[in-house]
Amino acid sequence: MNKTLGWLTIATAFTVAACANKVTMNRSEAVPAAEGRVQVAKESNNMREIQLQVRHLAPPERVSAQASHYVVWLQPMIPEAGPSNLGVLSLGENQEGQMDATTPYKSFQLFVTAEQDPQSTEPSGDRLLWTTVE
Repeated sequence: MNKTLGWLTIATAFTVAACANKVTMNRSEAVPAAEGRVQVAKESNNMREIQLQVRHLAPPERVSAQASHYVVWLQPMIPEAGPSNLGVLSLGENQEGQMDATTPYKSFQLFVTAEQDPQSTEPSGDRLLWTTVE
């Protein structure tokens, strides 16, 4: 391999790693097999791109009899801000799902609840998966 190309590849790898932040999510006892991971990357105009990936997450009706959807919430780390509904986390047949979103916040909590109404303005269910991004 050409030395210049090798150094360029290494520099590119470090740049990509420095721009992305991967965080493993905590899980509640209600979803013991679930795994969640959040990747945050800086985008232009100070917006951050969020990618949430989950595996082994049981259907919402198994977690709560009244629930039919998983909703993803973003809670900025500022006192006056409440959680915002980022949307529904859909699962495939293999109990895996992914959701992409953007935020202007640098520090926030991201969490998933089981909800009856996918358009909820406030979480009504317990936090099933959660993490803090700083």
